Amino acid sequence: MKKNTGPKRMDDIARLAGVSKPTVSRALQDSPLVSDETKKRILEIARRHGYVVNRNAQNLRRRRTDTIAVVIDFPHLPDNRLTDPFHFELLGNITNALAVRQQDVLLCSSQSAHSGGFEHLLSNKGVDGIIFLGQSGHHEEFRALARTAVPFVVWGAHRDDATYCVLGSDNPLGGRLVAERFRSLKRKRAMFLGPRGHIEIEQRHRSFAESWGRAFEELEVPDLSFVASRDAMLERLDSGKPAPDAVFAGSDTMAMGALAALRERGIEVPADCSVCGYDDSPSAVHHSPPLTTIRQDTRMAGAILVERLMQAIQGTPAASVLLPTDLIVRAT
Repeated sequence: MKKNTGPKRMDDIARLAGVSKPTVSRALQDSPLVSDETKKRILEIARRHGYVVNRNAQNLRRRRTDTIAVVIDFPHLPDNRLTDPFHFELLGNITNALAVRQQDVLLCSSQSAHSGGFEHLLSNKGVDGIIFLGQSGHHEEFRALARTAVPFVVWGAHRDDATYCVLGSDNPLGGRLVAERFRSLKRKRAMFLGPRGHIEIEQRHRSFAESWGRAFEELEVPDLSFVASRDAMLERLDSGKPAPDAVFAGSDTMAMGALAALRERGIEVPADCSVCGYDDSPSAVHHSPPLTTIRQDTRMAGAILVERLMQAIQGTPAASVLLPTDLIVRAT
């Protein structure tokens, strides 16, 4: 009679490993209740005998889909399009952190998510939780959502009245670091470049103003784009007023737009004007000249956003996190 050499069942794996069936189940789910040594032995036996975990059945038992919705909402991007390198890097690091946990990603626009309702995302779209990238204009909506059973976390700015888990960098510290840098360079005619109504940039602006402690120029732009910042700066430089000798832009992309305008008008950087951005996006180091900026650690941000969301999905309260920021001095 021919011996059966086909794939084994969980009962077979338990017998071969000398453990109970529940222990095998926990080991295959990477449970901390099983020691690393036992887990390794069980996984090795399972692979050797062709045992494949039925994820659909497993998820059905746990009432989980292992799918996370990422809702992108940056209203100050031109035409609401995702074009800034910083946002791509943040999204990529979130995706990587989810992949490590074997989680799938469902990308959603803010319009579809808000119009359909967040409970709709969990029930109809089959997701376990939501990561919101962008907070402007939805603070009260998030406060209301925190009173429901929807697990979610937000990338944005810290607020004293936030009743939900929000992860963001220390924007006030960033503003202070730039002001201190400009003072150390003996700059006198400082300018802040950025849009109004963007909570994270407003925090950077307010902290810069408090730390600078003297009058400075504010140049408002309609959005976060390179083109809007370049055009606004060109118009300002052509106004006949003395050019600024220091520019703090609310993002790296806006800083690069300002640098392009300064170059077009023959203003030397950093000899005549110092420029500082915010984000330390991948393009900052490769720009010519390399951009001085405030660093936001997107790898850490992605990992902690996912960690906090997993806590919320498991029913554990997830605390907000304030990420450290650093001044990265380069050539501008």
